[in-house]
Amino acid sequence: MKQFLNSGKWQPELQSGQQFPEKVTMGVTVKAWGVANSLTGFTAISFCGLYLSIIFIILSCSILAFEQLSAIDKNQKNYAVIDRLGVPGRKQASLIRRELSTVFLIPLLFPLLLTFLLIAGVQFFFGEAILQQGLVPLYGLVTLLLFCAIYLTYFGATMFLFKKVILRPEMR
Repeated sequence: MKQFLNSGKWQPELQSGQQFPEKVTMGVTVKAWGVANSLTGFTAISFCGLYLSIIFIILSCSILAFEQLSAIDKNQKNYAVIDRLGVPGRKQASLIRRELSTVFLIPLLFPLLLTFLLIAGVQFFFGEAILQQGLVPLYGLVTLLLFCAIYLTYFGATMFLFKKVILRPEMR
């Protein structure tokens, strides 16, 4: 380190209006210590946030699925009337898909839009301060994919159960 400092390659950054003194006394601080500590705290907070968000996603999906499946008696009567009117099984399955898509996919749009805007904002404002390039968009995409996977799993399970209970076996 002494050779580097005396070699002339070291160009210290001085604040404006300051001059380099004749004798320099230096202390060496390790930037990696501060970075490691901040990353540890960030990881702990991120894990807690991810855990809570998964709980809330599962809770909201369960509520949506329960709401649809609890109204199964009413829907059985409605689809029985539609069946007696001569609506083909494919059309009934399409109606079920539309009904459940409306209930499930409209609430999906707001979190996706909000998360996308947050990712773009964080990258715009804090992208320069983050050590690894493209970290926010990468993990934002992973978060969105995880959210969509959980949400669409509940949607598929609800669709399967709804069709199984409502439609006759030859129409499924």
